[in-house]
Amino acid sequence: MKSSLPHIDRKLVIFAAMFAAPIVTVQLAMPFHRVMGAPQQASASPMIVQPETPLTLPKPSDAQRAAAKRAEALHGQPGPIATPFYYAPRRVDVQRVDPVIDEPVRDAPRFAISSIVEARDGRVLAMVNGKMCGVGASPSSGWRIISIDATAKTVTMRSDEGEELVLRFGRSAPGAN
Repeated sequence: MKSSLPHIDRKLVIFAAMFAAPIVTVQLAMPFHRVMGAPQQASASPMIVQPETPLTLPKPSDAQRAAAKRAEALHGQPGPIATPFYYAPRRVDVQRVDPVIDEPVRDAPRFAISSIVEARDGRVLAMVNGKMCGVGASPSSGWRIISIDATAKTVTMRSDEGEELVLRFGRSAPGAN
């Protein structure tokens, strides 16, 4: 069974509803407009109020009079006013002590670790002062790497004189320039 009504495009229905919605809304609001009344013209005229009795201020208390006298006495005087937020400055004696600088006995080279890498074969290498070094390598004359700990990110070095130095990753420490 075929319908005798023509096919209407969905976009056309939405387009018509967009234009019809405001009109329908106004038509539905018209009965309320008649019940509530139309907007009225507003106007104001200047009005002068004459008090029936003159206004009298309450008499100030003794504390208020004392505060007013104190304010008049302080007017124009330099210096801080008494307030709970002001604290007079206190004099503090400062002792100056020159720092004691321990001079190194010898020129120690400086070491900087920029990375620690663990290879697939189990070897651990460290980049010390821009050189890739393993255990037993000498990044600077007089110093040898004893151990490299990838977990703790440390490199332990020993000098020819027997001095031992533990370097942490990312920090400069005495030890090659």
